[in-house]
Amino acid sequence: PKTYAMILSGCWGSAWRNWRRIFGCLKGGIKIWVPSNLSGLIEMCHDLGKDIKEGSVLTLIHETERTGSTPIEYRSCVDGIFMGRHFPCLIKPGDFLAKIAAKID
Repeated sequence: PKTYAMILSGCWGSAWRNWRRIFGCLKGGIKIWVPSNLSGLIEMCHDLGKDIKEGSVLTLIHETERTGSTPIEYRSCVDGIFMGRHFPCLIKPGDFLAKIAAKID
């Protein structure tokens, strides 16, 4: 029971609920986390609550180590609603950039 309570809390809880939704044990959508593999300054391209289409640019990362370089685009892999964003603007590898709520039919 203690392990189960730990799984249901925090990020493990979110992942566990997503898997149960995918396999039909729970109704509703899943949350997709978009992680960063770069460091730099982020520029968000959408406001929270906006409908996102697959392939649309979510955010741009401007590298701080190389000024003047072209910003790196991060695109959505699913259709959904833009639910979360990284704050503040400085990001490191492993930080989450965005969270998208995807509807499962």
